[in-house]
Amino acid sequence: MKESKSKKEKEGQLFKAGDKWWLNACIDPFHADWYAYSEGYKRAANILVEYVKTNRIDLDVLVYPIIYLYRHHLELCLKSIISNGRKLLDRSGEFQKIHKLNDLWREARIILEKVYKGDPTDELDEIEKVFDQFCSREPTGVDSRYPTYKDGNKTLPGLTHINIGEFSEIIMKVANFLDGANMGIVEKLDVKLS
Repeated sequence: MKESKSKKEKEGQLFKAGDKWWLNACIDPFHADWYAYSEGYKRAANILVEYVKTNRIDLDVLVYPIIYLYRHHLELCLKSIISNGRKLLDRSGEFQKIHKLNDLWREARIILEKVYKGDPTDELDEIEKVFDQFCSREPTGVDSRYPTYKDGNKTLPGLTHINIGEFSEIIMKVANFLDGANMGIVEKLDVKLS
C-alpha cells in the first residue's frame, strides 16, 4: 500500500523530470538566462500567431496571450540590454524593477547610443514610435492579462480590433533589432572581460 501511494505522489508532482526524457526541459544556470526567457516568450507568441493564421480559429481568445507574450519578450530584451550595457559601460547598479516599457526603453536607448556611438539613430526613432504606440494601450502588461483594472474599468478601452498578422510583423522587426543589438553588447562584453 505504501509503494502505490509513493508512486502516486510522484506522478502528481509538477516540477520534476519524467520517464519520457524527450519531454524533460533543461532548467539550470547555463540555460536559465535572459536569452532563454525572452526567446521562449517570443517563440511562444510566434507559434500562436502561426496557429491562428493557419487554422483561422481561436484568434479572439489567443489575441491576449499573443500580445502579452510579445510584450514580455520586449520587456526582457530591454532589461537584458540595460543589464549587459551597464556592465559594458562600467555603470553601477541594475535596471529598475519596473514593467513600464517606455521607461525601460529610455534607458536602453541611451545605452545603445553609447555602445553603438556614431551609428545612425533612424531605427531607434522608429522603435521608439512602436514603443509609444504599444505603451499607449499596454503600458504595464495588465491590459493583455486581465479584462478589467483593479478599479473595475475595462482594459484596452475603445479598442475593437487588432490585426495580429500586422501586429506580429511590427513587433518582430523591433524584437529582431533588439535581439541583435543585445548580442552585439554581449560580444563586446565578452571581449572586454577576456
